[in-house]
Amino acid sequence: MFYESATIFPDIFPIESILVLMKKIVHLDLRSANILLKYDENEKTLMPKISNFLWSRDFYSGKTSAYPTIIISSGEEVWKRWYDSERLSNMRQFQIPTTSADIYSLGLLFWEIAWCKPRNLPFKEVSIEKLYHHLRQYNHENLPELPVDYQHWRLLISKMWKFKAEDRCDINTVEMLMQRLYKGRSDSTSSVSSPISPTSPSNIFN
Repeated sequence: MFYESATIFPDIFPIESILVLMKKIVHLDLRSANILLKYDENEKTLMPKISNFLWSRDFYSGKTSAYPTIIISSGEEVWKRWYDSERLSNMRQFQIPTTSADIYSLGLLFWEIAWCKPRNLPFKEVSIEKLYHHLRQYNHENLPELPVDYQHWRLLISKMWKFKAEDRCDINTVEMLMQRLYKGRSDSTSSVSSPISPTSPSNIFN
């Protein structure tokens, strides 16, 4: 199970495979329910595998071979809780693939991992119909208390779920910081701040 396996994200959950994929396609449904963990015997670590490509599009051509029709017998369209503001406001007209939508969803996936609670839905007290208005008021989810070594991760997440797509960090920034954070946590002789220096958080995120 995802939540039984993932404790502190950057220690045991390398993100490279997800980031490489995000440079080629727009997944458009990134959330914990669509992430599988497989133990890699060679690397001796858990590796994330993305599943459920129903909504995905090729980043360069914008084409897709799947046109899903979702039939819900009961309950809400829960996956929309990971939608960014643009998708929530233009669901029918949302045709152009953009990595910013996946960046936002990945930020909420990081939020899920930080809390490490099963069935912990984003904005669970807000209905889907009111979610766009809620986000428009610059509301966001709260992160738990994190160790000092993870403050760069906290800053990254806060940049990933900005209301406006143009204010979010790009995939290259996410990749750079996650690689440095993972490298720092894997190195028992140095702290996470060491591989990130001399670049300060303000330089990374501005």
